[in-house]
Parts: sequence; structure tokens; C-alpha cells
Amino acid sequence: MATATETAYAKKTCKRIRPDNFDAEIVKEPRPVLLSCMLQGEGFREQLAVIESVSERFAHTLKVCLLDDGYIGAFENRLGVRGTPTFLVLKEGIEIDRMLGTASMETLAAFLVRSLPELEGGHPKGKKGEDS
Repeated sequence: MATATETAYAKKTCKRIRPDNFDAEIVKEPRPVLLSCMLQGEGFREQLAVIESVSERFAHTLKVCLLDDGYIGAFENRLGVRGTPTFLVLKEGIEIDRMLGTASMETLAAFLVRSLPELEGGHPKGKKGEDS
């Protein structure tokens, strides 16, 4: 039987991250990665919708992943995650920047463009002029 976490991601574009796939999905990824660390609870679905929108907007240049909430404790030392939600920008597994707390689509997109200037102008399917 699928867990609530698995059901929440069933049709989503964010890759779920666990200890067994961290290196393959994060460290070896040639594109920058946004790793979202969130516990399920109040506000989870709204934040999931935000990161899904970011995933669509920057699909051509950014990989968006979600740390499976059952493993946040396992990554506490490796990633320095002390609270959730935490959004980490990584390149080849190395942290470039982080943002703490809930975020709107606009706030998260602005954070990403500030952290990764090459994302400027990111739009759905890579088309300029379309808003998400």
C-alpha cells in the first residue's frame, strides 16, 4: 500500500530523494539542483505546489527534488538541515545557497535567480514571455 508521501508525489515532477539515491540524483546531476526539505503537515500541499511550479518554470536548467520526509533526520548532519522547510541549491552535491521557511512561487523563483543567475528568464518549457 502506498504511503501518504508516495501518494502526494505520484503525479509530480519532483524527484523524491532518499539515502539510496542521493548521490545518483544530486551529486552526479550536471544541472543545479533545488533540494526541498519539508515535513508533511500543515502547509505541505501548498509548498509542494510551489516547488512543482518552480520545477515546471525552470525545467530546462534546474532539477527540483524533494527530500523524502522520513529521511530528513538522516541528512541532518550532511546537509545541516535544522528546520523545515529548507530549500537548498546544490551543484554537484555542494551547497551554493539556502533559504529557510515557507515561500511563495515568486519568492522561491527570486531566490533561485539570485543564487543561480543563469536561471534568469526561466519560463515554462523554456519559452520567454509566458508566465507560470
